[in-house]
Amino acid sequence: MRRMQSVLLVEDEPLSRKFMAKMLKDNGYFVLEASQGKAALELALHHRGPIHVLITDIILTGPLDGMELGVELRRQRPDLRVLYVSGYPSDTAERLGLEAYSDNFISKPFTARQFLSQLVECLANRHSMARRGLARA
Repeated sequence: MRRMQSVLLVEDEPLSRKFMAKMLKDNGYFVLEASQGKAALELALHHRGPIHVLITDIILTGPLDGMELGVELRRQRPDLRVLYVSGYPSDTAERLGLEAYSDNFISKPFTARQFLSQLVECLANRHSMARRGLARA
């Protein structure tokens, strides 16, 4: 039996968050949910156990976007992996400077299979951020 991995899911669109949370839970992940970056920081601060991966939309309502959230949480938890999600197509994401995160990025819409596959790849690439010089982003 594989060990349950913890996911911090941050998505401000309720239906998308519910869809992703259900997929994660149905596949054995422990899910912490937040609708904004600030709430996610609070959850992470008070969660005593590990958080293996942050899954966050890039564009969030509130003062903290997904990119800023990823940077801040990686300061607090250096081993945290981050999977960025966006409604932007991949070519737009490239223009936004996300090409460095291409292994850890998925565009909406996506299927459950695509989402879970990208998550497994993100979790397996433990050193992918460090190889690109992003370990202390």
